[in-house]
Amino acid sequence: MRLALAALAALAALALHAAPALAQSGEPILSAQGSLTGCDPARGDHQVRLESGRRYYLRAASEDFDTVLRLYRSGQGDVIQENDDSEGSTNSRIAFAPSGTGDYCLRVTAYGGGGGAGNYTVTAEMAPPLPDARSRPTRMVRATQRIYEGDLGGGAGEDGGSEHDYAITLRAGEAVLISAESEAFDPVVRVYRADQREGDPLATDDDSGAGFNALLAFAPEEAGDYIVRVASFSSDRGGAYTLRVTE
Repeated sequence: MRLALAALAALAALALHAAPALAQSGEPILSAQGSLTGCDPARGDHQVRLESGRRYYLRAASEDFDTVLRLYRSGQGDVIQENDDSEGSTNSRIAFAPSGTGDYCLRVTAYGGGGGAGNYTVTAEMAPPLPDARSRPTRMVRATQRIYEGDLGGGAGEDGGSEHDYAITLRAGEAVLISAESEAFDPVVRVYRADQREGDPLATDDDSGAGFNALLAFAPEEAGDYIVRVASFSSDRGGAYTLRVTE
Protein backbone atom coordinates (compact mmCIF):
# COMPACT_ATOMS: atom_id res chain seq x y z
CA MET A 1 0.00 0.00 0.00
CA ARG A 2 2.84 2.40 0.86
CA LEU A 3 4.50 1.60 -2.47
CA ALA A 4 1.29 2.38 -4.34
CA LEU A 5 0.82 5.73 -2.56
CA ALA A 6 4.44 6.68 -3.22
CA ALA A 7 4.05 5.87 -6.90
CA LEU A 8 0.91 8.01 -7.17
CA ALA A 9 2.66 10.94 -5.48
CA ALA A 10 5.59 10.67 -7.87
CA LEU A 11 3.31 10.65 -10.92
CA ALA A 12 1.43 13.73 -9.65
CA ALA A 13 4.66 15.63 -9.11
CA LEU A 14 5.86 14.68 -12.60
CA ALA A 15 2.59 15.90 -14.16
CA LEU A 16 2.78 19.26 -12.38
CA HIS A 17 6.37 19.71 -13.51
CA ALA A 18 5.60 18.87 -17.11
CA ALA A 19 2.41 21.03 -17.49
CA PRO A 20 3.07 24.48 -19.03
CA ALA A 21 2.28 27.50 -16.84
CA LEU A 22 -0.79 29.52 -17.86
CA ALA A 23 -0.02 33.12 -18.93
CA GLN A 24 -1.24 35.72 -16.46
CA SER A 25 -3.09 38.88 -17.50
CA GLY A 26 -0.64 41.50 -18.74
CA GLU A 27 2.15 39.03 -19.53
CA PRO A 28 3.32 39.02 -23.18
CA ILE A 29 2.58 35.87 -25.16
CA LEU A 30 4.98 36.88 -27.93
CA SER A 31 8.16 38.90 -27.91
CA ALA A 32 10.12 39.30 -31.14
CA GLN A 33 12.27 41.81 -32.97
CA GLY A 34 12.33 42.78 -36.63
CA SER A 35 12.89 45.63 -39.05
CA LEU A 36 11.35 47.11 -42.18
CA THR A 37 13.61 48.73 -44.74
CA GLY A 38 12.86 50.26 -48.11
CA CYS A 39 9.74 49.48 -50.11
CA ASP A 40 7.95 46.14 -50.12
CA PRO A 41 6.97 44.97 -53.64
CA ALA A 42 4.81 42.25 -52.11
CA ARG A 43 2.53 44.96 -50.69
CA GLY A 44 2.28 46.84 -53.96
CA ASP A 45 5.13 49.26 -53.23
CA HIS A 46 7.11 51.01 -55.95
CA GLN A 47 10.22 52.97 -55.03
CA VAL A 48 10.93 56.33 -56.65
CA ARG A 49 13.53 58.98 -55.93
CA LEU A 50 12.17 62.51 -55.67
CA GLU A 51 14.15 65.72 -55.48
CA SER A 52 13.61 68.66 -53.18
CA GLY A 53 12.38 71.85 -54.83
CA ARG A 54 10.55 70.02 -57.61
CA ARG A 55 6.88 69.22 -58.02
CA TYR A 56 5.53 65.82 -59.11
CA TYR A 57 2.34 64.13 -60.26
CA LEU A 58 2.08 60.60 -58.86
CA ARG A 59 -0.65 58.50 -60.47
CA ALA A 60 -2.20 55.04 -60.22
CA ALA A 61 -4.71 53.85 -62.82
CA SER A 62 -6.60 50.64 -63.49
CA GLU A 63 -9.47 49.48 -65.67
CA ASP A 64 -10.15 46.58 -63.30
CA PHE A 65 -10.58 48.20 -59.88
CA ASP A 66 -10.82 51.46 -57.95
CA THR A 67 -7.25 52.40 -57.07
CA VAL A 68 -5.99 53.95 -53.86
CA LEU A 69 -2.51 55.49 -53.97
CA ARG A 70 -0.48 56.16 -50.83
CA LEU A 71 2.88 57.90 -50.55
CA TYR A 72 5.43 56.95 -47.88
CA ARG A 73 9.02 57.88 -47.16
CA SER A 74 11.11 54.78 -47.79
CA GLY A 75 11.67 52.90 -44.54
CA GLN A 76 8.95 54.79 -42.68
CA GLY A 77 5.39 53.77 -41.96
CA ASP A 78 3.57 57.11 -41.86
CA VAL A 79 1.47 58.05 -44.87
CA ILE A 80 2.56 61.41 -46.31
CA GLN A 81 -0.34 61.74 -48.75
CA GLU A 82 -3.04 59.51 -50.19
CA ASN A 83 -5.73 59.74 -52.84
CA ASP A 84 -8.63 57.60 -54.00
CA ASP A 85 -10.48 59.31 -56.86
CA SER A 86 -9.27 62.22 -58.96
CA GLU A 87 -9.81 63.98 -62.26
CA GLY A 88 -13.39 62.70 -62.47
CA SER A 89 -12.45 59.01 -62.37
CA THR A 90 -11.72 56.20 -59.91
CA ASN A 91 -8.01 56.52 -60.64
CA SER A 92 -5.67 58.19 -58.17
CA ARG A 93 -3.43 61.23 -58.40
CA ILE A 94 -1.19 62.93 -55.85
CA ALA A 95 0.48 66.29 -56.43
CA PHE A 96 3.58 66.39 -54.25
CA ALA A 97 6.53 68.71 -53.67
CA PRO A 98 9.04 66.99 -51.35
CA SER A 99 10.78 69.06 -48.70
CA GLY A 100 13.86 66.85 -48.97
CA THR A 101 15.51 64.69 -51.63
CA GLY A 102 15.21 60.97 -50.99
CA ASP A 103 13.59 57.65 -51.76
CA TYR A 104 9.82 57.37 -51.51
CA CYS A 105 7.36 54.49 -51.79
CA LEU A 106 4.19 54.49 -53.85
CA ARG A 107 1.73 51.87 -52.60
CA VAL A 108 -1.22 50.83 -54.78
CA THR A 109 -4.22 49.07 -53.22
CA ALA A 110 -7.88 48.54 -54.10
CA TYR A 111 -10.52 50.73 -52.51
CA GLY A 112 -12.11 49.00 -49.55
CA GLY A 113 -9.09 46.79 -49.07
CA GLY A 114 -9.12 43.56 -51.05
CA GLY A 115 -12.33 44.61 -52.74
CA GLY A 116 -10.79 44.48 -56.18
CA ALA A 117 -7.95 42.99 -58.15
CA GLY A 118 -6.42 43.27 -61.58
CA ASN A 119 -3.79 45.11 -63.54
CA TYR A 120 -2.76 48.69 -62.85
CA THR A 121 -0.15 51.24 -63.85
CA VAL A 122 1.67 53.61 -61.52
CA THR A 123 3.59 56.63 -62.79
CA ALA A 124 5.63 59.51 -61.40
CA GLU A 125 6.25 62.55 -63.58
CA MET A 126 7.48 66.08 -63.25
CA ALA A 127 4.68 68.61 -62.80
CA PRO A 128 4.82 72.25 -63.85
CA PRO A 129 5.56 74.70 -61.04
CA LEU A 130 2.66 76.47 -59.43
CA PRO A 131 1.99 79.93 -60.84
CA ASP A 132 3.12 82.91 -58.83
CA ALA A 133 0.47 84.21 -56.49
CA ARG A 134 -0.75 87.60 -57.69
CA SER A 135 -0.73 90.34 -55.09
CA ARG A 136 -1.57 93.37 -57.23
CA PRO A 137 -5.32 93.83 -57.81
CA THR A 138 -6.65 95.01 -61.14
CA ARG A 139 -8.38 97.88 -59.38
CA MET A 140 -9.32 99.01 -55.90
CA VAL A 141 -12.88 99.77 -54.83
CA ARG A 142 -13.56 101.48 -51.54
CA ALA A 143 -16.69 100.35 -49.75
CA THR A 144 -19.02 102.70 -47.92
CA GLN A 145 -20.80 101.34 -44.87
CA ARG A 146 -23.82 103.00 -43.38
CA ILE A 147 -24.40 102.02 -39.76
CA TYR A 148 -27.71 102.43 -37.95
CA GLU A 149 -28.23 101.61 -34.30
CA GLY A 150 -31.67 101.08 -32.87
CA ASP A 151 -33.68 99.41 -30.15
CA LEU A 152 -36.77 97.35 -30.86
CA GLY A 153 -39.42 97.14 -28.21
CA GLY A 154 -41.85 94.27 -27.89
CA GLY A 155 -44.72 95.97 -29.74
CA ALA A 156 -46.65 94.16 -32.42
CA GLY A 157 -45.44 94.58 -35.98
CA GLU A 158 -45.23 92.51 -39.16
CA ASP A 159 -45.58 88.79 -38.35
CA GLY A 160 -46.24 89.72 -34.73
CA GLY A 161 -42.76 91.20 -34.12
CA SER A 162 -41.38 94.72 -33.76
CA GLU A 163 -39.94 96.56 -36.76
CA HIS A 164 -38.03 99.68 -37.84
CA ASP A 165 -37.82 101.01 -41.42
CA TYR A 166 -34.80 102.74 -42.99
CA ALA A 167 -34.84 104.64 -46.30
CA ILE A 168 -31.90 104.14 -48.68
CA THR A 169 -31.22 105.06 -52.30
CA LEU A 170 -29.63 102.43 -54.54
CA ARG A 171 -28.21 102.32 -58.06
CA ALA A 172 -29.39 99.71 -60.54
CA GLY A 173 -27.36 96.49 -60.62
CA GLU A 174 -24.99 97.50 -57.83
CA ALA A 175 -25.05 95.04 -54.95
CA VAL A 176 -25.25 96.07 -51.33
CA LEU A 177 -24.62 93.89 -48.30
CA ILE A 178 -27.22 94.29 -45.57
CA SER A 179 -26.75 92.87 -42.07
CA ALA A 180 -28.67 93.14 -38.81
CA GLU A 181 -26.95 92.02 -35.61
CA SER A 182 -28.24 91.75 -32.08
CA GLU A 183 -27.36 89.96 -28.87
CA ALA A 184 -30.86 90.49 -27.48
CA PHE A 185 -33.10 88.95 -30.16
CA ASP A 186 -33.22 87.14 -33.51
CA PRO A 187 -33.27 89.90 -36.17
CA VAL A 188 -34.87 89.67 -39.61
CA VAL A 189 -34.19 92.06 -42.51
CA ARG A 190 -36.49 92.73 -45.46
CA VAL A 191 -36.08 94.99 -48.49
CA TYR A 192 -39.03 96.80 -50.17
CA ARG A 193 -39.57 99.36 -52.85
CA ALA A 194 -40.18 102.63 -51.05
CA ASP A 195 -43.60 102.97 -52.69
CA GLN A 196 -44.56 99.36 -51.91
CA ARG A 197 -43.91 99.04 -48.20
CA GLU A 198 -47.17 97.19 -47.67
CA GLY A 199 -46.44 94.62 -50.37
CA ASP A 200 -44.23 91.57 -50.54
CA PRO A 201 -40.52 92.14 -49.84
CA LEU A 202 -38.04 91.99 -52.71
CA ALA A 203 -35.55 90.16 -50.48
CA THR A 204 -35.54 88.83 -46.93
CA ASP A 205 -33.21 87.00 -44.57
CA ASP A 206 -33.28 85.64 -41.06
CA ASP A 207 -30.21 83.62 -40.03
CA SER A 208 -27.57 83.83 -42.79
CA GLY A 209 -25.21 85.83 -40.59
CA ALA A 210 -23.30 84.64 -37.55
CA GLY A 211 -25.54 82.92 -35.02
CA PHE A 212 -29.11 84.14 -35.47
CA ASN A 213 -28.10 87.38 -37.18
CA ALA A 214 -29.42 88.39 -40.60
CA LEU A 215 -27.25 88.90 -43.69
CA LEU A 216 -28.25 89.33 -47.33
CA ALA A 217 -26.84 90.66 -50.59
CA PHE A 218 -29.25 92.71 -52.69
CA ALA A 219 -28.78 94.13 -56.19
CA PRO A 220 -31.81 96.11 -57.40
CA GLU A 221 -32.85 95.85 -61.02
CA GLU A 222 -33.95 99.48 -60.97
CA ALA A 223 -32.37 102.55 -59.40
CA GLY A 224 -34.47 104.31 -56.81
CA ASP A 225 -35.55 104.54 -53.21
CA TYR A 226 -35.86 101.43 -51.08
CA ILE A 227 -36.78 100.50 -47.53
CA VAL A 228 -34.72 98.19 -45.32
CA ARG A 229 -36.87 96.84 -42.52
CA VAL A 230 -35.45 95.38 -39.31
CA ALA A 231 -37.89 93.12 -37.48
CA SER A 232 -37.87 90.71 -34.56
CA PHE A 233 -38.49 87.09 -35.43
CA SER A 234 -40.36 86.60 -32.15
CA SER A 235 -43.16 88.93 -31.09
CA ASP A 236 -42.07 88.85 -27.45
CA ARG A 237 -38.39 89.62 -28.01
CA GLY A 238 -36.67 92.93 -28.72
CA GLY A 239 -33.65 94.98 -27.75
CA ALA A 240 -30.66 96.81 -29.16
CA TYR A 241 -29.41 96.04 -32.66
CA THR A 242 -27.02 97.32 -35.34
CA LEU A 243 -27.98 97.58 -39.02
CA ARG A 244 -25.19 97.85 -41.60
CA VAL A 245 -25.61 98.64 -45.29
CA THR A 246 -22.35 98.22 -47.20
CA GLU A 247 -21.90 99.30 -50.81
